[in-house]
Amino acid sequence: VLGLTGCSGEPFSRERVAVSGKVMLGDQYVDGATVVFVPLEPSDGPKATAFIEKGLFSLSEERGPLEGKHRVEIHPVGVDVADLSSGLAQGGTPQIFQTEIPVKYQEHSQIFTVEAVVDGENEYEFLLEKN
Repeated sequence: VLGLTGCSGEPFSRERVAVSGKVMLGDQYVDGATVVFVPLEPSDGPKATAFIEKGLFSLSEERGPLEGKHRVEIHPVGVDVADLSSGLAQGGTPQIFQTEIPVKYQEHSQIFTVEAVVDGENEYEFLLEKN
């Protein structure tokens, strides 16, 4: 069995797992944001990031987080530069982010933590408050 390797080339003794779920902000599905799984216990290993589209996200086993406990962060995704230029050229006022995510759910947030397990159901629901 081959071990997974990190950025330094060191093998990880844990397996990656598939994850999926949904994200809502108030009563609306989040669109145009990312969900990031940051390893906590053990804290070594890579982050795993999934794009949220129409409230749903999914990562395969090959791209998912390593098994273990993770802090979950939700980040807005910035607008594409081409869209920004096009919007300005048409006299519009473009939005910088497709979805406004409250700062408390972003970097170093401890609001959501999950346990990713091998051979288990790693399906999560993250309900964000607008304030």
